[in-house]
Amino acid sequence: MDPSAGTITGLCAITATICRLHGWLRSMFPTRVRFYCSSARYAPDGVGHLCGCSTQLLSADVYARVFAPFDEHVLLMYPGGGTLHLCGLHAQHIPRWHAMRPLRGVQLNDAAADDFPAYYHGLRDDQVIYIAPTDAMPLEEILRVSGGRRVILQGPLEGRIPL
Repeated sequence: MDPSAGTITGLCAITATICRLHGWLRSMFPTRVRFYCSSARYAPDGVGHLCGCSTQLLSADVYARVFAPFDEHVLLMYPGGGTLHLCGLHAQHIPRWHAMRPLRGVQLNDAAADDFPAYYHGLRDDQVIYIAPTDAMPLEEILRVSGGRRVILQGPLEGRIPL
């Protein structure tokens, strides 16, 4: 897919709007406020957070050439970079996310968490993985793969993660 000039112009306008909204949020709230959605999607203090759910619909090539530069542009707004929320089948993009310097981590749940070993071995050593255990990727397997390194476990606000 080679995007038309109109498509690129539209994506630039959308990204500029997203950047303005992120800038507004950053100006309104202290750095210590965490950006999150629902009870299981978190970003570290002072970093940006984007939803990457729709990237599962794109081939690795189309995402890398067309959309990733726009995600990277938004993440560069934050001095500490940012994170991506992923809940589907996104593993085809791991090489691009490895190369995305401002991407400090990914937040995996649902089907994305089931691909945890691919993320753990495919991302950089300085990229953290937030993960909610699933039936297919239980806590024991997460710890076996990671040795407890570069992983932050997530769970519901009430109750405990079964050990």
